[in-house]
Amino acid sequence: MTKTKAELLDEAKKLSLDVTDKNTVAEINEAIKSAAKDKKAADADVIASREAVVAKAGKRSEKSLKEAEEKAEKDARKEAGDTTPNDPEAEAGKKKGPTPKARTRLERRGKNYRKLAEKVDISKVYSVAEA
Repeated sequence: MTKTKAELLDEAKKLSLDVTDKNTVAEINEAIKSAAKDKKAADADVIASREAVVAKAGKRSEKSLKEAEEKAEKDARKEAGDTTPNDPEAEAGKKKGPTPKARTRLERRGKNYRKLAEKVDISKVYSVAEA
């Protein structure tokens, strides 16, 4: 809903802005928006100065505020579907090296078994007495 020039001038007067009837509607709107941004910035400064004072312990302590902020970030990532790890140490923990070599069953046996396996001729069929 668009406001008339008179309504915009009244709003500008409430904000104590220097606008006259000669200004265009766009100029008045821009002045009001910039004043609103300045007010928000001033409010943010006040809030920042209040946050500087924290309790030693409890829900308003520095540690608790930090944990709450981290939890909020985690929830935001969860809602966005971001599954990448947040800290670089998590990525560094996964070492990618060569894959382990699969040894044959004979190589995994003991040394005496391997010595006997060398003596056995694979092409020959042994009887029970020879075995």
